[in-house]
Amino acid sequence: GFGNDYYIEGDAYTKLGEELGQHYGYVYKGIIKDDAQLKQWNEYAVSKGVETGEYQKGARVGDCLYEDLNADGQITEDDRQILESGMPKFNFGISGRVEYKNWDLSVSTFGVLGFHVSDHIYNMLTSHYGTGNKDPEVMSGSPNVYYSATDANQGLAWNDLFSSRRIQNASYWKIANMELGYNFNDAWFHGIISNVRAYISAQNLATLTKYKGYNVDYAPGTFTPGFNYCSYPTPRTFMFGLKCSF
Repeated sequence: GFGNDYYIEGDAYTKLGEELGQHYGYVYKGIIKDDAQLKQWNEYAVSKGVETGEYQKGARVGDCLYEDLNADGQITEDDRQILESGMPKFNFGISGRVEYKNWDLSVSTFGVLGFHVSDHIYNMLTSHYGTGNKDPEVMSGSPNVYYSATDANQGLAWNDLFSSRRIQNASYWKIANMELGYNFNDAWFHGIISNVRAYISAQNLATLTKYKGYNVDYAPGTFTPGFNYCSYPTPRTFMFGLKCSF
């Protein structure tokens, strides 16, 4: 429909005959830990004939390091590739109901496996580029994130390029609904009312996942299934009720 064999929307890549909206970016290799490592990579660039003599132009110790996929000695847009699928490999649901005397309990769950997502809000909060809100872990300089802040004036945000570092394992198992009820004996009400049942229910009770974001069960775009752009978090809701017949 676009007159081409492929279509790129941001960091999502769609190719004729393949999955919609695959993640498309750089392969993350870790952190440039010291001057010796930076020198080693710049020497590699020189050996490949790079005129600037820099593997990543303007990169410093503490910046993210990426893989030179086309082996030309420097990191350019030609080093981007398809990284992960933005569509789950498996979708599943598990539901059940048990009864004991006057009690009943029903549970409904669903989930996905093999799901990879890039979360926009999390990426912004862990960004070292610009002056927006940041996660406290980033501001503390925790090595679990990355070390140096990128100088906005140099125009090369190495720490914020879309790469495999920004893709999360978003497999999850959600307890979507749980209801516990008690059915009263009709004899207690002397024929005035019948079928009296009290219950308590919970929606979106819990989500088991390693995903860092507000809502892993989000509505994706057609060509961006693995990109969560600021989806509103799903609330946890509890309800109490009483049912009866006259």
